[in-house]
Order: sequence, then structure tokens, then C-alpha cells
Amino acid sequence: MNSMFDMSTRNTNRRQFLRASTLMAVAFAGGVTGNNSLFAETKIAARIAEADQSHALMPAIKLAAKSLEAMEQVKDYQAVVVKREMIGGKFETTQMQIKFREQPMSVYLKFIEPHAGREILFQPGKHNDNMLVHETGIASLVGSLEIEPDSSLAMEHNRYPINRIGLKNLLTLNIDRWIRETQMDGVDVKYYPSAKIGDLSCKVLQITYAKKTDKTRYQSSRLFIDNETNLPVRMQNWDFPTRAGGDPVLVEDYYYSNLKTNVGLKDIDFDPENPNYDF
Repeated sequence: MNSMFDMSTRNTNRRQFLRASTLMAVAFAGGVTGNNSLFAETKIAARIAEADQSHALMPAIKLAAKSLEAMEQVKDYQAVVVKREMIGGKFETTQMQIKFREQPMSVYLKFIEPHAGREILFQPGKHNDNMLVHETGIASLVGSLEIEPDSSLAMEHNRYPINRIGLKNLLTLNIDRWIRETQMDGVDVKYYPSAKIGDLSCKVLQITYAKKTDKTRYQSSRLFIDNETNLPVRMQNWDFPTRAGGDPVLVEDYYYSNLKTNVGLKDIDFDPENPNYDF
């Protein structure tokens, strides 16, 4: 598996990982009993407490859970998303601007490449629960279109529907998967506390599975967490090799670059009548 990030130390510092995860476990336990923690109200907290605490995945789960707790303080954010996915045997890369509001869930996307200028709005409960899409060029002549999020048209170049977009979903879905996988053997977890994506200092959790089973989603995964904010910024997943002795295949890579949180997004930011939009 090719390295996709820089590390100041190539060897995993297991003692530092266990120490960090222990600190997170203490903070997490405090959050569970605290009345002011929104994270304490989630079912994930209870599921973590019920899982096998001695499993190799548990320190990673607790570090990811601490990042999810940090996400509870985020009301909205802006970023440039680089989405790289294996679709139909081909690797597709999309770069787009995102505006995201947690409550009520609201998404605005503007494509940078390919399809520069394409805009998408999505707000559950509006536009018949559909995406509102505005194309560019000749396709724009038909005006804005309502498209079902999980329709074949919407999913043609996506592995997941738009209602699963966002940093909190990224964390929640992976924590849920890792909790289920605490019932599995043959899991290797590595922790890199001083990794970098460009100039961004991150901690990285790398999880690898020894063999493919009907319960194994990926061969390996990497979660990148900003060391300063403790927010997730990137997730990568590799599939098992397609042939014996081959390399794992990168199938998903989601990177939220230039992340700015609590920027005060308003209803107008998710309104097709916004004069800065072309719907």
C-alpha cells in the first residue's frame, strides 16, 4: 500500500498510541456522564461501552469518538472537497466547494473540476426531498432539475448518495463499522501522531485486515484527524488485491481541505434564489 502522507517517524509508537487512547477514553467516559455533552446522548457511546475493550480496534474507536465529540461543537463549515472513488473499474476524481450546515441539514456544492460551475443544493424536506441541480453550458438551458438522491442518474458517478455527505457522517459510519468489527480477529491498528497532509499536522489511524471475509468491508483504512482542531479531514479506504500477491486497491479517498468551521452560514446560503448562484 503506497504511503499517502508524510510521517516524522516511520515506526508506530505503540506506547504513545495507547497513552493517547487512554486519555481519550477517560475524556470520553467523562463525556458520557456529563449532562452538557451532546455526544453522550448518542447510541454510539453506549455501543462503545458494550464492545470488547481489549480488542485492537478499541483505541482507534475511542480516538475517533473523541473527534466525533469535537464535531458536536461545529454548526456549519466550508471546505474544498477532493473526492476520489473507484466507480465501474475506473478511478474518478472530483473537486468541489462545499457549504454544509448541520441543523437543519443543508448542503451546497459547486464543482471546480470536472464540470466546473455545476451547482447542487440538498435540504431534506425541500424540493420533494430531491437534489436541486444546475448544469452549465448547453445543459443549463433546461434550467434547474430535481433529481432523487439515490436514483441511477445521481449515483452514476458516486459511491454514496448525497444524504451521506459530511464530516459527521464520515466519522459515524466508520465508528459504527469498527464497533461491529470488534467481533473479528486479524485486525492490525497503527497510530501515527505526527503525520502531515502538506502543511497540515494530523494524527492518522491506519487499520488493516489480515484476510477478506463476508464481514470485512475494506482491506485497510486510514482516518486523518487535524491535530489542532481534532476534526476529521480525510478518509481513505483500500480494497483487497484483485490477484494473489497484488497490492491493495484504493477505492475511496475523501479530503476536506481548507476547512473553516462555524462560519455562520444562513438560509440564503442554501437558497436557489441566492444572487450569487445560477439556479
